[in-house]
Amino acid sequence: MTASAWIALAGAVFTLAANLAGYLVAWGVMQATVQSLAGRIGMLEREVSAFGELKVEVARIGERQDLWIEQLKDLNAAIRWMRGPLEGVAPTPVKR
Repeated sequence: MTASAWIALAGAVFTLAANLAGYLVAWGVMQATVQSLAGRIGMLEREVSAFGELKVEVARIGERQDLWIEQLKDLNAAIRWMRGPLEGVAPTPVKR
């Protein structure tokens, strides 16, 4: 082989090695990115389940609040009924 053929072969081997090294670095970066995203997906799934539990708790509080409002309305109606004038009974005259 001539000197120029050896130089061309060395250049081709160097280019192949550089491309292979770049490929391996890119592969490692991709693997790290995939692992990072998988970790984030797990975290997001836990947060979504926490939001689901919060949604159920808010629904329970809403039901309790509805019951309390109904009880308050009943109490208010009872107080108004008790304060109202008696039917069939004349009001007592006020002494001056």
